[in-house]
Amino acid sequence: MQSLRIWGHSTRSGASGRLEGLGLTPIRPIGHLPPNEGRSTLREFSVSMGFFQRSMRGANSLPIWGGWRGRIETNKNKQVNITKRATMSIFKSRISASKLKALAQHYPANYDHEIESVVAPQVRKRGYFTKPEFESICHWKTPRSRPKVASNSAEYIEAVTRTALSTGSEQLRIEVLTLMNGVSWPTASVILHFCHKEPYPILDVRALWSLGVDASKVTYNFDLWWEYTEVCRRLAKSTGLSMRELDRALWQYSKENQ
Repeated sequence: MQSLRIWGHSTRSGASGRLEGLGLTPIRPIGHLPPNEGRSTLREFSVSMGFFQRSMRGANSLPIWGGWRGRIETNKNKQVNITKRATMSIFKSRISASKLKALAQHYPANYDHEIESVVAPQVRKRGYFTKPEFESICHWKTPRSRPKVASNSAEYIEAVTRTALSTGSEQLRIEVLTLMNGVSWPTASVILHFCHKEPYPILDVRALWSLGVDASKVTYNFDLWWEYTEVCRRLAKSTGLSMRELDRALWQYSKENQ
């Protein structure tokens, strides 16, 4: 078992400190990281600090979100630098949690049947999209993208989607999909939502509005995507809904109220 040394600093008084050793008992109140048991490099661990938690897999630098915003970075000496600054999340649900399940049931679920019941199971089993499957899921999200989507070759679609569905890097997972013609951040999110083994939300203007965000006033990028993902995962877990049910509820609430 390795001994790790973790360093952290913040612009907020009293939040900086140093943690070290196998148990990583806090010396000052910054939080803790569990030891990287049995691994030769520091490439996978979880971090919790007060009111946020995230995982870092296969990357040396990733954002952390919650009541704080910042970055985790590792170096060759197996030290972890945590830099954060106080911030408030832009997401604030307009919906009472008790109403989400009923809203999900009002959504026209038959619209999802082919993607959810036919395309997604085949893609998850195979590990990549065929061109017809790719065109089908892109059309589900935005029919007007069809000409651009069709310009991607079958070989390119397979290579890109195989990477997205297998990589351990959260940022690569979403951003590699946007390399394909006709695939924006929202369409890339649909691909992960239906076909990745991990739960991902759909980045949709209706869903964003239901969580208090005007899509016309934000920029789609990894930081926004990851905060949105973690917000939706927490909301789904706290309400006992699947990510598909939550997405339906958020979409339906906007349709009925926006």
